[in-house]
Amino acid sequence: MPGRRNSATPDGDAWTFDADRPGRELCGGGSRVLPLVDPHNPTGGVLGREELRALARLVLRHDLLVAVDEVHAGLVHDPYRHIPFASLADEVAARTVTLTSATKACNVPGARCAVAHVGAAGVREALTRPTHPHGEPNTFGVAVTLAARRHGEDWPARRRQVLARNAALVRDGLPAGMGYRMPQAAFLAWLDCRAPGLEPDPYTFFRGEARVLLNDGRAFGPGGAGFVRLDFATSRDILEDIPRRIRESLT
Repeated sequence: MPGRRNSATPDGDAWTFDADRPGRELCGGGSRVLPLVDPHNPTGGVLGREELRALARLVLRHDLLVAVDEVHAGLVHDPYRHIPFASLADEVAARTVTLTSATKACNVPGARCAVAHVGAAGVREALTRPTHPHGEPNTFGVAVTLAARRHGEDWPARRRQVLARNAALVRDGLPAGMGYRMPQAAFLAWLDCRAPGLEPDPYTFFRGEARVLLNDGRAFGPGGAGFVRLDFATSRDILEDIPRRIRESLT
């Protein structure tokens, strides 16, 4: 998938994970940690079981630790399903640190509180050493996280319905020639602006000409040139206005 550590190619209406690329890059040696983001940001792709197993084989072959960001796992759209990387096998779990939070799925970003499941014994031991001060999570964030997990089970499902509608609004409102593949998870639209001839800086163009502030694709690594990211977790009125402004700026 796009970015320095992930690779994806367009395949019809989705982004497909390039499982060969990590293997090629790991052959150079020296890597000790494999960062993994699933569901993926910015494409919204969700890795399938076979793709995860291919990564797990690389992890075991190269004796790697995996730091996996699964913060968007609660916002996977039907018919896709999230498979925790650590669930693949005990030997995989023993090499994995899983990072997540209630902030995305339950829409409480102000809590500023993350949760880590540390399956790697060496990492667990390092985190308990008093010579490594890590601070403490804020009391408010812990309380919000616990409340979301204990009492907010139906919230992500209701939110997914709204996000699916919003993703379709983006799709239907964008100008012809702008590439957009419906995300399999989360609330981010990864827009391919290369066809309209705006590469390498559609971010600056839309900010100036459409008065729309997006995320610059280049911030996500070399594969992001010519792309922008749109957060569609907002109201219907705004999501109708943004594509209209983009269309009008190109005419």
